[in-house]
Amino acid sequence: MNQSPLAEDHFSRAGGAVSVAFAALPFAAVAGGLGLAPAAVIAGIVAAPWQRLARAAREGGFALLLFATFLGWCALSLAWSSQPLPTFLPTLAFGALAMLLVLGAGFERTADLNVAQRAALAGLAVSMALIAIEIGCNYPVGRAIAPPAPGGAGYAREIETGALQAFAGRTLALVALWIWPVAAMLHRYRWPGWIGIALMAGGLVWLCRALPNIVIMAALAVGLVPALLALRWPRRVVTLTAVSIAAGLVAAPGVSPTLAVFAGQAWRAATGGDPPFALLARVDTWSYATGLIRQKPIWGWGLGASRAFDETHSIVGFSTPYLPGSPQSAPMQIWLETGAVGAVLAAAALAALGRRAGDALAEDRPAAAAASGALAAAFVIAALGEFSVWAIWWWAGLAICAAMVRVSRRAP
Repeated sequence: MNQSPLAEDHFSRAGGAVSVAFAALPFAAVAGGLGLAPAAVIAGIVAAPWQRLARAAREGGFALLLFATFLGWCALSLAWSSQPLPTFLPTLAFGALAMLLVLGAGFERTADLNVAQRAALAGLAVSMALIAIEIGCNYPVGRAIAPPAPGGAGYAREIETGALQAFAGRTLALVALWIWPVAAMLHRYRWPGWIGIALMAGGLVWLCRALPNIVIMAALAVGLVPALLALRWPRRVVTLTAVSIAAGLVAAPGVSPTLAVFAGQAWRAATGGDPPFALLARVDTWSYATGLIRQKPIWGWGLGASRAFDETHSIVGFSTPYLPGSPQSAPMQIWLETGAVGAVLAAAALAALGRRAGDALAEDRPAAAAASGALAAAFVIAALGEFSVWAIWWWAGLAICAAMVRVSRRAP
């Protein structure tokens, strides 16, 4: 049955739910992304194509099966973990529920696409503005939402500046993912859109320098390479990017400590001084984690076991744990906690999903560039970031980015 003119001119339930999720990004992400998961889950439940969900699952094929198997293996590894905290289970559950948001973003109506793209652009712009206000004005929003200090209601709300900087860094990392699909949306407007892309990219680089955050700047630089190549060879580059990341995940224990040492040597050669404290710590952290991985290479130490190791070492006079809650590298943490089984499952799922994405985006160069750039940037941030791979705000940000890529696939 043909759609009535009214149905064509108004956005649907799915379009409205996904648009609200995109528009709420600044408010959900302002506290370090803690509100992203609820917003994404609610939007996904509302927008999901429930009547054809079984068919959509079958279309996901082997890639979706591998992803589900990886999540199941992670949950199973709690059985032999020395830190079997049930708090990790919501993250795994969200990994499954996140697919609802991605599926819900595959609408066809022009009205849905228009409102969702505008919401994504507005959400990204306001997020960047809030980060600029936070950095430039001594984190007023972060201090306002911080819990009251001990001593009673009369005391001012206080929080360490380092924690506020970490929250701003999380939001900035998420913006570094979302900017790629938003750029694909703007690309379709020709030169006005290109001006918008330049302004957003310049603003993001300025924020990285102001925070400062070298990891996110490196992620943007790395992501730019496959993004530009995908404009010429969309299918191949999307697939190759995903396969390369999968190979990097599998090879992480063998190459990460060596790369950290080389990075430190390059820093000394370029600057003549000692590397930053974080880089010095990475050398020992990744070497220590590699030793642990070799002790249990197949099954791993179990989900959450990174928190069980409290041995410390000294760096430039400061005593610090070898593993400050995690190996501070997603590939290393997957290896340490879920072993070779988990690492191979994760890599295989990523490679299979990348191949399907390459086929789906073969005829849409801007969307392929967005997918390739976001994939590469996400891997750099996850591999070098100071957060756990099981951080639910990170999984939520990835799901929202994937939904944005789907929304960017057609002209407004």
